[in-house]
Amino acid sequence: MTNNIFLPESLRIFFSEEEKILTWVWENGHNPMPITPLSQDIQKLTTEMGANKANEYFGRTNKSLKKIINGYTYYATKNKNTSKTNLNVSYSENLAQKWEHDFLPGILKDLENMKSKLNQIQDIESGLKIINELITINQHHWDIHMQIVIPLHEYTDDFFQFIKSFNPNYKLSNLYDLFRGINNKTVELDENLYELKKKYDLLTNTNSEEQIIVEIEKFNEKYGYRAVGFDLADDIWKDNKNIVLNILKSLPLSVFENKISEFSNTSEDKFLNDVLNFISDETNENKFHNMYLTLHSIWNLKEDHSFYIDQYSSSLISLAFRKLGQILVEKKYIQYNTDIFYLNFETVKSLNSDIIIDDILKSVKENKTSIEYHKNTTPPKYLGLLPSTHVEENTNEFSERLKQLKGTSASSGKITGVAKIIKSFEDSYKLEQGDIMICISTNPSWTPLFGIVSGIICENGGTLSHTAIVAREYEIPTVLDVNNATNIIKDNDLIEINGDTGVINFIN
Repeated sequence: MTNNIFLPESLRIFFSEEEKILTWVWENGHNPMPITPLSQDIQKLTTEMGANKANEYFGRTNKSLKKIINGYTYYATKNKNTSKTNLNVSYSENLAQKWEHDFLPGILKDLENMKSKLNQIQDIESGLKIINELITINQHHWDIHMQIVIPLHEYTDDFFQFIKSFNPNYKLSNLYDLFRGINNKTVELDENLYELKKKYDLLTNTNSEEQIIVEIEKFNEKYGYRAVGFDLADDIWKDNKNIVLNILKSLPLSVFENKISEFSNTSEDKFLNDVLNFISDETNENKFHNMYLTLHSIWNLKEDHSFYIDQYSSSLISLAFRKLGQILVEKKYIQYNTDIFYLNFETVKSLNSDIIIDDILKSVKENKTSIEYHKNTTPPKYLGLLPSTHVEENTNEFSERLKQLKGTSASSGKITGVAKIIKSFEDSYKLEQGDIMICISTNPSWTPLFGIVSGIICENGGTLSHTAIVAREYEIPTVLDVNNATNIIKDNDLIEINGDTGVINFIN
């Protein structure tokens, strides 16, 4: 570490003396774009409260501090010397059964209840009442989210370290091969999108536009409760049928047919044997098989819990606010129903009392302007006490002299293609088949884009990131954790990425 404190005055946020000497890291995995004031407030009541409950359940202490700076989320670790809390192994071993017989039935019942409550929003009073009820349910879902993610991440890490104790050269990307071909909600969605694409092509040829919309609505009723980003204000598939329609228009049928790779038992045996060749004693071989079978049984939960909680449950919260927003439009408090996301929750809760409409409209306008401005700026990766390895560079000068980037291997293979910078789903119109997608992060709503691209470079990375798991399934060469890639690489750069080494070369 150095004594270099980096806290630009332009950030206009207070740091205590204790906070200044911490290293604050931009969490670009879930907040690659600035989030709206309402999303910030609801996150505190749902995501954060749910996480706190899960930490209490596991007897873990919260070691992180959080700040929202210009709409971007930053975290700092309070005590870096605190050792990892080891979970009871039996919890992970029984997690698949707990999901199937406890968590999932409860979540499905909750989701139907939440959908029925949307129809009860008739005015501001009923809207606020329903929203508070939905927030309580969603908070419980985020508690479950963490009760799945914490053991899944820790058990994966323990398994990886166990393998590395016999083979130090074993890579995380190799670990993914052990769990290829496992069905999950993302694969299920793509299979149904493929069937919808076949219907779309058939109906287009017969000029049955009305029937196309009917088929999209049927699809969205089952799979459309998902947002294109991580903010409550982001478009939801079910609320905007053009999202699915544009996917169907832009993707040729051949892409869908080849997207999911066939994974045979022979391939699985090969990857297992590659590990077992390094384990000579029976005791450790049995331990390997037990850990492998446990992780194999819960690997699908990485995508499945996200489908039901991160996407479905959170989308219902968003739809409730949009419905309340429409009531506010009719009362001329705001211009569009999505303007409600540019108010803080306290303001929304006070809408039934005496309010000054001009003040509401002014707040919406100011917050929209601020977020739009900061969308076009790249926040610093680090604030506070900078890591010793971090040096602030001028991005333009840096990119002019740079010939190669290095990241973390996520999906093997080498590919050369044209780079396209995709910071949000709205940028996806730029993608053409064979392009290399350069992004900050992805979420499950982006999965159809994986069928267009030939490679992916992502600024964010993690052991169980959505990008890594899906890229392995689709056999797309992918490199993660490439800091500042969306600024260093430019649209239409010709680049080569090596998913085996994590190296990215500039061709032009």
